[in-house]
Amino acid sequence: AGFIDPTLRSIPTGEIRLQREPDVEENGVQMAVLRVAEGVVTLEESDSTKHSANTFSATTFPTTKQASATATTDPSGGTTLSATTNPVTCSAQNPAGACTPSAQLTVDKICVTALQLLGTNVVVRVDYTGQVHNGGNVNINSVQVTEDDNADGSLDRTFSVGTLTPSGTAGADKCYTNNAATCPALIPVPAFNQPPVAGTASYFPSTGTPVDPGRVQFSDTVRATGTDAFGRLVASHPLGSGVTAHCLICPFGACPTAP
Repeated sequence: AGFIDPTLRSIPTGEIRLQREPDVEENGVQMAVLRVAEGVVTLEESDSTKHSANTFSATTFPTTKQASATATTDPSGGTTLSATTNPVTCSAQNPAGACTPSAQLTVDKICVTALQLLGTNVVVRVDYTGQVHNGGNVNINSVQVTEDDNADGSLDRTFSVGTLTPSGTAGADKCYTNNAATCPALIPVPAFNQPPVAGTASYFPSTGTPVDPGRVQFSDTVRATGTDAFGRLVASHPLGSGVTAHCLICPFGACPTAP
């Protein structure tokens, strides 16, 4: 990128200066910055690898890069000037994968069962929460988590998470039920008719799977999607699958000490 310094009003005849500035970050990708004094500037790389918006071409190592710039002393014309940086050679990515954009989206889920009075009936309620994670090195934008109650293939709820920053940063992990950095703690054994913990989500199951001895298992599935810094779709799982949580409830006398 070419940045024009407004404090500089002239360029010595026949000379253009390139100054290396601190790198900047754009959509989670580190960008090198060269500053020029004034004029209309074009920067080109010395090899055949070209980069434009929303595209990326992998570089084979070892590789050598060299930037060139041309400028004019006046926007309407004037003297054309040019300069070239010294070649910079890299033998390998350090650390491995540092120069290769990678977006890795994962999601998890935990749940508990509760009994609740609903109208004139006592019903089963499933409370759940979980996090979505970016394990890659670029931003993942417009992240959403879809919830499939009863794991029957339907989409019953969508949580909007927003942007996840690269792995190791403060915004790489978010709880999708409260859109915060951490999830609320579920109560392992909710009391009868106790409301869900604030910041969690709930549903009333319409089906269950029998599990010996005498228990019923309720299952629900979540899947996360988003777009990376280059506008490409990122998903935690293929369409139609995801992370499924299983929660049990059992009648009197049939509750084992372990699942």
